[in-house]
Amino acid sequence: MRIVVCLAPPLADASLTALASHDAHAVEAALRIGERERAEGRTAELVVAAGAPVEALGTVRGALAMGVQRGALIDIEPGDEDLVGRASAVAAWVRDQSPDLVLCCPWSGDTAGTLFVAAMAEAAGMPVLTGARDLHLDARSARIERQTEGADERVVADLPCVVEVAETMNQARYPTVKGRARAQHLPIDLVRRGDPEPSRVAAGSPTSVTADRDTVVVDDPALAVDAIVSFLRGRDVA
Repeated sequence: MRIVVCLAPPLADASLTALASHDAHAVEAALRIGERERAEGRTAELVVAAGAPVEALGTVRGALAMGVQRGALIDIEPGDEDLVGRASAVAAWVRDQSPDLVLCCPWSGDTAGTLFVAAMAEAAGMPVLTGARDLHLDARSARIERQTEGADERVVADLPCVVEVAETMNQARYPTVKGRARAQHLPIDLVRRGDPEPSRVAAGSPTSVTADRDTVVVDDPALAVDAIVSFLRGRDVA
């Protein structure tokens, strides 16, 4: 079994040198599955990838220090891609790996984190299971349990699939000194724009920014509605 862990896109104020706490839960889930597979006499390869600038190599090494065997960094500068473009870049690399399972973790307090996971799964051509607080695997499928406002749910998808690991699924282990030393010598594949292998190059995004406009502040609430409607009509939106 090959399991790929996709680290979250770095936030503007996030550290690029250390593995984020939310990503550690996805790495931990992969490690436990790998340990279970090996205990039952099967092989398991654990791979980690991040769509981030080269300065984020430390985040990939953090996952390697926990016990992952191989890493990759898809070189994407902050602001160079929107969510769809970044998800396409990561998905292109994921497809090349032919994984049995892809694990991610939500990375922001709003919906953008889950949207990235869903967009990446769509671009990779895989089903996606979100909000997993428990995960069960068999030879052909993955089953998760998740909690929603209405009820507890069990959802099943065929392998290969993408699973978004909730932070409540596990308690991530700390890397050992031996693990940190080992991580310094493990390979990290650097994937850059212009790579001669077309399947490994980001597909790009359909979104483009043509110009920035000055912000308009309306101080009088009585004028706010008319100002918003006028703003939208001036841009052929309303």
